[in-house]
Amino acid sequence: MCVNRDSWNSPQVICLVVFGSLMSIFFIYSEKRLAEYPLIPLSILKERSNVACLALGFFHGFVSMGLASSSNSVKK
Repeated sequence: MCVNRDSWNSPQVICLVVFGSLMSIFFIYSEKRLAEYPLIPLSILKERSNVACLALGFFHGFVSMGLASSSNSVKK
């Protein structure tokens, strides 16, 4: 059964994208400038292999969620 989904132009989606972007910027700022003991030391992003592993993990999760949601919509 397909659920009612909001389009990309809906106010809910636009607000979530804007709010998520602002919070991501604030998180990076707070990790870089405010945190005495940061959760994610930004120095790990200086190595290309670390960036590649983080990007691979992100896209793997993205694809996994897409496959899981598409398999749920196929089942009746």
